[in-house]
Amino acid sequence: MFDAPVYRGTVIYSNSVTGEIKVRVPVLAGVDGALSISYAGRTAYNGVWPVPSIGSQIVVTADDANLTNVFWLQVTPDPTTSLTGIQAQIDTINSDVDNLQSDVGTLQTTVGSHTSSISNLTSRLTELESYKDAFLLGVFN
Repeated sequence: MFDAPVYRGTVIYSNSVTGEIKVRVPVLAGVDGALSISYAGRTAYNGVWPVPSIGSQIVVTADDANLTNVFWLQVTPDPTTSLTGIQAQIDTINSDVDNLQSDVGTLQTTVGSHTSSISNLTSRLTELESYKDAFLLGVFN
């Protein structure tokens, strides 16, 4: 019975385009031997395979004593972020910001004109109040 022990190996080849990984585990394949890591359970994200860097130490195990499938034991990596479409999103956000700045400018102009109108109306109201007071003084005196 095979108890699936784990081993530490050194990556001697990796390719993020093909997903191919070769590792040297001297206790399993000798000092010069290389083992290929199985594709089972691994997948590419946005066309890029997550692979360890050459020279990295990784932990591996196998299905059986014949090393039929050698697996890289790893935490599932986050998918590679694709930059496709990010510039378009940035351009849209910049356009939205420009439009909002324009709207703010329009509102400031509108508020400014209303403030001026309010100031004129307040001045006129004060003038009419003084006429009213003069009229009332004339009527009741």
